[in-house]
Amino acid sequence: MKVRFSSLDAIRGLAAIAVMLLHYAGRSGLDWMPRAWMAVDIFFIMSGFVLTHSYAQKIAEGRLNFSGFVKVRLLRLMPLYLVGLLLGYLSMTSSCNLPGMTCGAYVMPAAVYGMFVIPYFTELFWPFGVGTIQTPFPLNGPAWSLFFELFVNLVFFYWIVSTKNRHVWRVIGLALIALFVAYYFNGSINGGWTNSNFYVGFPRVIYHFFIGVLIYTQYQKYGFNSKMIAFISVALLIATFSVNSSMMSMFTLFILAPFVVLANARIAFDGYAERMCTWLGDISYPLYIVHVPIFQFLYLFGHLDGLTPATRVLLMGAIAIVLAWPLAIADKILRARLSGKSGSVLKVQLEKY
Repeated sequence: MKVRFSSLDAIRGLAAIAVMLLHYAGRSGLDWMPRAWMAVDIFFIMSGFVLTHSYAQKIAEGRLNFSGFVKVRLLRLMPLYLVGLLLGYLSMTSSCNLPGMTCGAYVMPAAVYGMFVIPYFTELFWPFGVGTIQTPFPLNGPAWSLFFELFVNLVFFYWIVSTKNRHVWRVIGLALIALFVAYYFNGSINGGWTNSNFYVGFPRVIYHFFIGVLIYTQYQKYGFNSKMIAFISVALLIATFSVNSSMMSMFTLFILAPFVVLANARIAFDGYAERMCTWLGDISYPLYIVHVPIFQFLYLFGHLDGLTPATRVLLMGAIAIVLAWPLAIADKILRARLSGKSGSVLKVQLEKY
């Protein structure tokens, strides 16, 4: 019987909204939630937690081989990723045709690389909102984290096969050392999303993912049953996204974020609260993976110039959230059919990360 970690679902949704606001505000000349990039590390932690729950025992016992594991992960991640890539291709084609842009001839190669989730390293600066960006995934910037998610999924599989879910502290320790070495050279742990700091993404994802693995092995023993503690921890986490302090970010990434997952892992809801948590969880991935091309379309063709920047950001955010809902439903239907499941789509449970 599948377990739905409803409180973690809600956190995923809130984290996706925070990332969206970070990008939308930043590309509209506003400084909202400047540290919401830490939400991606929350995603990695919860990914390690949920994949351990869903697959570790099956892999260790030989009931799920490599090809089967790759299939379920690609089935979970790729359909919406390809939707985001298509939207990104269309929006970037229009953006690169603007006066002064020189990226038009590079959009198709970027799409080909993107189809295989391969970084496309160039010296180009690609249009995005009021400015430009330099990113290895120019058609849909957040895809960088999908690349690292797939990478760490492979590491996870072979680690389970080799160790049977043992020695997680060694992996965490080595990744932590590598992460601080990367921090020394990069000056920030917030890496992986641009050409110059792409290498930081490897220790970053391994460390946080395996922190999630560790939390799963301990949450039944050390987890909390207090909804008050869970709520306060999430409120503090969201608050730290708005505090532009490196020291606060270190505290959040290495102490608060793991505690939030641990404090919420055993929290269950029912009734309206459960439905809200489920909805937030359902929209989290589609919102995260398509919000950038949606922004680009609205920025180009939305005729929103007469609005204040804050109003424009809130309106575009509302539109992105509304669009994420049918995308989540369509993704559920598609994955149910591709996996050979039958019956009403309402009975199909969303596979966790």
